[in-house]
Amino acid sequence: MRSLFALALLACFVNAVPAQGSRPESSPAGAASVESLRREFQELRTALENEIDGIQAESRPDREAAVEKLVARFSKSAARIAASSLAIAEAAPKDPAALAAVYLALDTGLEDKQMTAALKVLSEHVRGDAICDVLPKLNGYGAKAIDSLLEDVLEKSRSRRARALACFQLAMRTRAEAARERLLERVIAEFSDVNFGKEDLGVVAERRLFAMRNLRIGKKAPDIEGKDMDGVAFKLSDYGGKVLVLDFWGFW
Repeated sequence: MRSLFALALLACFVNAVPAQGSRPESSPAGAASVESLRREFQELRTALENEIDGIQAESRPDREAAVEKLVARFSKSAARIAASSLAIAEAAPKDPAALAAVYLALDTGLEDKQMTAALKVLSEHVRGDAICDVLPKLNGYGAKAIDSLLEDVLEKSRSRRARALACFQLAMRTRAEAARERLLERVIAEFSDVNFGKEDLGVVAERRLFAMRNLRIGKKAPDIEGKDMDGVAFKLSDYGGKVLVLDFWGFW
């Protein structure tokens, strides 16, 4: 099994599913450059996964240190690809290829100064549908400027899907409960049928809203039904007034 550190890093590099819809064409040179960098990054990531598997299979006593060394080498290469991708994006920020370049750069992990450059490029595309591909990649970053970009998309975009994603992401990013509740209500009211992975966005927002309003300290727990280890059916409400310990577990 790979180390938790390596798995956490690799989780940051999972590609999102591109949004659908008609898009303007990228310049051939820009698109080719980004594609070349994307393939290089994919090869580096695959090589890292294989090398980590090899180290784990050998049961080496120094495997954690060996894995960290591999990850450090990978991160250095990823940083170079990020810099090259951003250079392509900044050279022609309005070109659709710039969005693909930023998408790749976000995959590799960006520093604050690089994020500023990436957001400047994205600001050129707030009105179009193509930015939908990139928005999910911003989830792992905490820069306040991202909120400003999402607000621009929500208010200015001609793409309903882009506005929906921006609204939901803003809800998830804010720590103010009242603001989060309003944004989730807006998602349900305006964008409920927008696809969000395997579900409609309205279903996801309703679930989040329910959790906010009900699953918290001081609130009455929603009743649930199940079977005990002997197969006897029971409800949580059967144990009203008693101190309970709920242990949820499963296999994935």
